[in-house]
Amino acid sequence: MKYRASRSPLSYLGGLLALYLAVPVVAFLIRLAQPGDRGFGDPGLWPALWTSVATATTSTAIVALLGIPLAYWLARTRGPLNWLAGLIVQLPLALPPVMSGLVLIYVVGPYTWLGNLFNDELTGTVVGVVFAQTFVAGPFLVIAARAAFAAVDPALDELAGSLGRRPAGRFWLVTMRVAAPGIRAGLLMTWMRAIGEYGATVLLAYHPYTLPVFVYVLFSSTGIPATQAPTALALGVAVLVVLLSQIRIGRRRHRATLPPAPAPPPPADPVAVSFDLDVAVGTFALRAAHRAQSNRIAIIGPSGAGKSMTLRAIAGFLGQEAGTVLFNGEDVTRVRVEERRVGYVPQGHVMFPGLTAWQQVLFAAGADPALAAWWLGTLRLGGLADRLPEQLSGGQRQRVALARALAFRPRLVLLDEPFSALDAPVREELRRELRRLQREDGLSTVLVTHDPEEAALLADEILVIDEGRLLQAGPRAEVFARPASPQVARLLGIPNLIRATVHAPGVLAVGPPDGSRPAPAGAAPGGGGLLVAAETGDLAAGTEVLWTIRPDRVTVLPAAADSPQTYPAEVDDVADIGTLTTVAVRLRAGQDPAPELRVRTTAAVPFAPGDPCRVRLPAADITAWPAGPLAAAAAAAAASSSSLLDIMSRYAFLVLPSHNRVYADAAPALARAELAVLAAALPDAVIDPGSVAETAIGGVPYVTFEAGELSPRDADVLANLSALYALFEVAGDLLRPVPLRRLDRYDDDLLTILKYPGKTNEQFTKLLLNVTLASSVFAAEAGSRRLTVLDPLCGRGTTLNQALMYGFDALGADLDARDVEAYAVFIQRWLKDKRLKHQADFSPVRRDRRVVARRLTAQFAATRDEYKAGDLQRLDVVETDTARIVEFFRKESADLVVADLPYGVQHGSRGPGSQGAGTLARGPLDLLRSAAPAWVKALRPGGALGISWNTHVARREDAADALAAAGLQVLDGERYRAFRHRVDQAITRDILVARKPAAGPG
Repeated sequence: MKYRASRSPLSYLGGLLALYLAVPVVAFLIRLAQPGDRGFGDPGLWPALWTSVATATTSTAIVALLGIPLAYWLARTRGPLNWLAGLIVQLPLALPPVMSGLVLIYVVGPYTWLGNLFNDELTGTVVGVVFAQTFVAGPFLVIAARAAFAAVDPALDELAGSLGRRPAGRFWLVTMRVAAPGIRAGLLMTWMRAIGEYGATVLLAYHPYTLPVFVYVLFSSTGIPATQAPTALALGVAVLVVLLSQIRIGRRRHRATLPPAPAPPPPADPVAVSFDLDVAVGTFALRAAHRAQSNRIAIIGPSGAGKSMTLRAIAGFLGQEAGTVLFNGEDVTRVRVEERRVGYVPQGHVMFPGLTAWQQVLFAAGADPALAAWWLGTLRLGGLADRLPEQLSGGQRQRVALARALAFRPRLVLLDEPFSALDAPVREELRRELRRLQREDGLSTVLVTHDPEEAALLADEILVIDEGRLLQAGPRAEVFARPASPQVARLLGIPNLIRATVHAPGVLAVGPPDGSRPAPAGAAPGGGGLLVAAETGDLAAGTEVLWTIRPDRVTVLPAAADSPQTYPAEVDDVADIGTLTTVAVRLRAGQDPAPELRVRTTAAVPFAPGDPCRVRLPAADITAWPAGPLAAAAAAAAASSSSLLDIMSRYAFLVLPSHNRVYADAAPALARAELAVLAAALPDAVIDPGSVAETAIGGVPYVTFEAGELSPRDADVLANLSALYALFEVAGDLLRPVPLRRLDRYDDDLLTILKYPGKTNEQFTKLLLNVTLASSVFAAEAGSRRLTVLDPLCGRGTTLNQALMYGFDALGADLDARDVEAYAVFIQRWLKDKRLKHQADFSPVRRDRRVVARRLTAQFAATRDEYKAGDLQRLDVVETDTARIVEFFRKESADLVVADLPYGVQHGSRGPGSQGAGTLARGPLDLLRSAAPAWVKALRPGGALGISWNTHVARREDAADALAAAGLQVLDGERYRAFRHRVDQAITRDILVARKPAAGPG
């Protein structure tokens, strides 16, 4: 196969530079080949060459001795001193060599203290040449070595420490080995720069001649011809040194490894781990404590929960500050990593570069070759002993890592997703082999995994962790039988976890007792929900419980079936997955969403989605227990799985950068709260509210969450999060971008051009509008119907402009004539500048022959075609008291009411019925009490009202009472109480959201 050189512009540009560098050398070689005296007989030539080679080599050795430790320190530390040292190292590069010589004269010259001390022998000697070359050439090695050390994966050092290697051994065996190519390049550049040094040398040591100085003297006295010989020698030496640098000392072909006879591991004493950890890394904090009763524990949790951090703290990588760690009651908190004797298998197939599989397995201090050979055979690696890491597949690397951790008889083995990269048959085989070793040889393990089945197979105790907190811990059977919450059950892979209330001994009531739907057969009297027979033990009536039943114990029957312990349901999904069929049904319990049950059966399933049916739930197979404190908050999330085949994926969105300090600091927390509210408005997917968290990825703040597969409609909703910059699906260590289509119809200068004191931040305005929309019954209509947003305290229109950006109609009112006029001037100017087809008018409103207000009206469209078709957005702003808005806007004309209540107050009300002569209401509570009834009249049933206000001047409870008194249903659950944030010393802002009932006051 022939390969052609790339014809891209980059290749041509690179070729030009190569040609430029080569032409002078070729021209010199052509001139050298011509007859004539070239200067090889000059008496001082060879001594000058020797002086240059000897001093350059000496300088390079000095730089290597001192510069490599300096580079390592610069790469591994941070702080002002590090910054200053790095600056000093680079200064000689910026100084012309002649000036470098002048600087050195001030230190070692004949009239300095050092010069006098050495009888002026530091200049004008070989020592002076070395001084000059070291100063000028030293930075090349330090900079190259620093970059090489910085590129060494810290996980390699940690891994070597867990294998018993002390810091010095880790430095020589790992760090230096990995950084060697960069250090070698730095040494080569240092030597080359030193042998070619002229400017500093000629000032510091004119004699003895180095080759550059000798050439200059020849050129000054005899011209070019006599300089050919030293130039040719310099080129020859350079070529020779470059060729020598390519030789890898000690690299030879590996002979085929002949492992010794394998020997199985001897029985080991079991080790039970206890820990009490309290540690923060970046913005993530881990707080977990547990005292294990078994020598086999498993830690389960979602990505980013803190599982691996817990494992690293147990290994000792986080230092003694991470918290207390005990092995069998022995405090090892202050014991160094290399002395804890733990076998560590990290994520990511971490391998030592340049070592074969056999060398990897024997890397640990005190590794047993016979035991290593046994593990290679057991893990099916016998024929791969001579392969380097790059010659192994991901699964093979993982098995080598496991053998490496087990080959030196560790007290405890720490496994971080050890089987994640293996094929299913190999994974199952190794699980069984590891379980056999645990059972027969007493192997002690701490396993981190996402797989509940793996945890159940390889652990006697289960720890469930999320967001750096331990949610539940205990014996395997107890944790799986009685998860503390639906969140824990989801992490354990337990289906069919439903919230209920003990109705009577042996009977559970499922569903709300509100009678909002016709009670199905089997329902409790009075609309109390579906009654299910179950073993309730001694639980008292009225006790809130969680109950579950195994999927294989549920039977789906025709709707006409009528037998004991059967209950009405509806088929939600049916999936034939080969060896069995899985069915999802929803109980008819008068509850929305209806509780879901998952069924597994080997029998034929004659049902289709939507078919009515009945399900048999044997009472003896139902397990019920008192609901933990987390159950009520998480039950809705567990019950609302949208599909039988939903697989929860992890997503992360990059938080929008903000130049405003307040929002730069508060944005992640506010985004997390906003997402928790918007999750309920997603058309298709289900976001797990308990999974929403702030996470640092690569040192950058992200908000992460878990959800079913996002449909395009879901992505459209999430695209409008106020702080969302970019959305990604987390796939292992990769971030896969999720395409987004925002509602924004216009350039963002509609929001950003106007600047004035007291302007609400555009990002917060968008958040307030989003939360209000998601809390209304019209959230699903945002993309199909033009909604109407009313801001009854609109000021200069930030909220109105955000509504227009979304393609909504906007209504506004404000008492401040200057603000309304300023907004009218701006919006008319903006429409003209954007060349949007429009009609706009700002004119007085007359009643009874007198002016009662001024009104801005505008109709426009984003495109000419929409304008011609009459698909127009409408803007209507009135200069009036907010309590009188129903005099200007029709009742029930707004889908949403969004207002940023006054802080100082700039925009207020003079009270209902006033014509401007009343007292201006300056307090938010006074304003709410006087104006909220009018706002409610303007709001459609099912619409939502969202306000923000300063908590220093009004309590949340008082503001909620004012809205409730106006006939609104205040939404005051936990997810609505996470928006409180500090704006400045005098303002702490919060959000309050309420909804107008479908049959509320008009």
